[in-house]
Amino acid sequence: MLESLKSYNIKHLHHVLYQSKNLSISKGLRRVINTLIKYLPYILNTSQYSHLINGPIEDINNKILIISRTFVSEYKKRTK
Repeated sequence: MLESLKSYNIKHLHHVLYQSKNLSISKGLRRVINTLIKYLPYILNTSQYSHLINGPIEDINNKILIISRTFVSEYKKRTK
């Protein structure tokens, strides 16, 4: 499965997941495979557009959170 994702071989990944679903494996691993199959369109979308990441957005959100905390902290100090 990992090789399929690295090489962007969507058909092979799809085949491996559905083929492994029919094997006699543990209940936990079967649940993981079913979850991967459920989210397969999203996984494939992420692998196709790997250059689009949410790092910059997370950075902006973090800065907003820090500014908000600083403001609230300073406001509480001034009102005491």
